[in-house]
Amino acid sequence: MAATLAREDVRSPAAERDRQPAGLVGAAGLHYRLYPGAKGAPTRRVMRRLVTGLPIARAVRRARSADSAARSS
Repeated sequence: MAATLAREDVRSPAAERDRQPAGLVGAAGLHYRLYPGAKGAPTRRVMRRLVTGLPIARAVRRARSADSAARSS
């Protein structure tokens, strides 16, 4: 997944298939565990951008935020 995210050509079907789960990984907050440290920073940056760009990833992020807010009140 990280290799696909590092490439500039994201129009292929394979790249799109990698972008969707990468956005979900970012929305779920798992990107720090999967790509730790300075070496994983470029991949995490791309994943954060995907969260805002992909509709399903945005919905997951909103659901996590709402769940977190409900637990803290």
